Parts: sequence; C-alpha cells; structure tokens
Amino acid sequence: ETISPKTLNVTLEAISSLCKWCVREGFIERNLAENLGVKDARNPVHLKKAYTADDLRLIFQHPKFSQGKFKHPSYFWAPLISLFTGMRREEIAQLYCSDVYKTEEEKIWVFDVNSFRERDGDKEKKIKSENGCRKIPVHFQLVELGLLDYLSSVKSFGERRLFPELTATAKKGKLGAQIGKQFCGVVDASISNSEKKDFHSLRHTFADFYKQRGLQNDFFVYLFGHRQEKLSARQYGSEYSPKVLYDEIISKLDYGLDLNGLKGKFV
Repeated sequence: ETISPKTLNVTLEAISSLCKWCVREGFIERNLAENLGVKDARNPVHLKKAYTADDLRLIFQHPKFSQGKFKHPSYFWAPLISLFTGMRREEIAQLYCSDVYKTEEEKIWVFDVNSFRERDGDKEKKIKSENGCRKIPVHFQLVELGLLDYLSSVKSFGERRLFPELTATAKKGKLGAQIGKQFCGVVDASISNSEKKDFHSLRHTFADFYKQRGLQNDFFVYLFGHRQEKLSARQYGSEYSPKVLYDEIISKLDYGLDLNGLKGKFV
C-alpha cells in the first residue's frame, strides 16, 4: 500500500529541512530536496466520509456503547464529544477537568480548547493552529447522557485530566491514539460500509450537518477551529461569546438519534 501524497509531502518537507540545516553547517553544498513534492489532485471532500444517521444508530447500539463495555470512559465519551462539538481527537484527549466549566457571565458550560499547561511538569498541549483555541458550548445531549456527572466523579478522585487513563504514544506523543483504535473497532463491527470512516469522520459528520443546511457561517468557522476568511471577523472585534455560539450553532444540532440507552454509562 502506497503512502498518500500528503504524507509524502510532509516527509519530503522534513528531509528538506534537514538538508537546509546541513547546508548551513557546511556538511553539503546545496539542498537537493528543496521544492520537491507531488501535487495532491484528490478532492478533499472524498478523503473521509461522514457517518449517516443509520451508521450512527448502529454504532451506538454496539454493546461497548449501549452496555458500557468499554474498558475506559474515554473510549465512550470522546466519540460523543466529537460528534456533538466537532472537536478533534487530540483536543478532546488533552482536556483537563478545569477546561470544562460554566462561564461566569452567561452560565454556559463550555469546553475550553487551549494550549495552557495546568502544572509546570505537564507537557504542552498540541493545538493544530492559532485558530484552534476556542470555547465550545456543551451540547445538551452530552449533559443528558451524564457528562457533567462524569466530570464531577473524576474531580472527586483528585484527577487533573478529564481522561486520566490516556497515555501518550512513544513515537508521536498522541494521547488519543487508543481512542481512535477502539472507536474504529466498533465502527468495523457495526457497519458494512466502514471504508474511509474513522474517528475523524465524526468531525466530518458534525460539519456536514451544518453544510447541508447552509449554516457554515462565521460562527461555525470559529467554533470549528478554522481561520476566518474575512479580515473584519478575523482581526477586529472580540471573540464570539459562548451564548452566541450556543444559540447560533450548537442548539441547532439534531441528528435525530435516540441515545437514551446510553444514559448513566460511565458517570
């Protein structure tokens, strides 16, 4: 199986950086890897597929969700958080308990995606871009399923991280690798058309809900962690408030799923 054009270009860029350093240090005369790369002619829309409503019903009917048979709470909660917020896997995996709170002024529960360390000994959080730092309102279905009860339980044990069982991989330092692996196992066992569908497809599903309804506006772009195209929105004025983001985006999200069978699992 060949690597993707994206992976190839990332590798070539790393090689070029090394060669550039070697030129600067006098080990080689010129950078032979400079400007190497291949054109990625693939349509980004086709690289990952969103889950259908039937897919989601089958996935959450799997015993690991419906009967709470996952080994760790993170395997249960992370996919649900991604589905109802559009958050990236690592953004979820890195959450501290202190990153989930009710705002003082508007009394809105939020996930605060930031790069702050809670303690000096903690590793720095990895945020994909400067636009990744944002406050995302908690969807009411996550509250109904018991997320805030789970949060209280974790805090009562003196844990700092929302999912303290997660450990970083040795190679890339990813906290969410096992979350993705566990979820893909459920997907493969639940639906027949699982090709190009994985944990990141939950973020695609979230985005597609708003795309199909013409709601990918400035509010959505900010909440999704992407760069605002309009200079006036990107550079001027204050950030959107959690109340505005809840009213304009999160409150409108309804997949038509009956998730009552998941209530009380991992709280």
